[in-house]
Amino acid sequence: MGPREWWRFRSSGLSGVWLSRYAYVSTSMGPIDRCHHVVVRSRGVRVEIRSIPGSNDSRLELRLTRDGRALTGTWTEYTAVDGHYRGARYHGAIQLVVDPTGRSARGRWVGYDRSGEVDSGPWELTLLTTGSGPGVVREHARPATPRSSGDASRKGPSPGER
Repeated sequence: MGPREWWRFRSSGLSGVWLSRYAYVSTSMGPIDRCHHVVVRSRGVRVEIRSIPGSNDSRLELRLTRDGRALTGTWTEYTAVDGHYRGARYHGAIQLVVDPTGRSARGRWVGYDRSGEVDSGPWELTLLTTGSGPGVVREHARPATPRSSGDASRKGPSPGER
């Protein structure tokens, strides 16, 4: 990418509705994919991400700082109050790299599991729409499913819940 394209990328926002997907291997359930529809709000170098209620049984928040294509920050997940983990909170660090088009980002999370061991795994964001108004959010207030094959209906714990 040339200097002109890099400037154009840096000036573009990331705001909109995205599919957030991360994976890990649960000691009791095997490989797990977790998906959320999330609203991304980008202002300057600050990027805030929050899950849309109804897209998953847990709530997700990310607070990131953007430096060029790199997004670095923290994630927090609040598990379902009525679920197996009774509203536990898990958190950790995350770093993602936004692709040159600004339509996806990939990277890794790191955090602790139930036994206190530090773990990590892949995390990706895929842009669904640049709109984020109330109508768009309502449209995405439904269970998020992975794009690839696999059992999308299978719910599992968050990274710390293994």
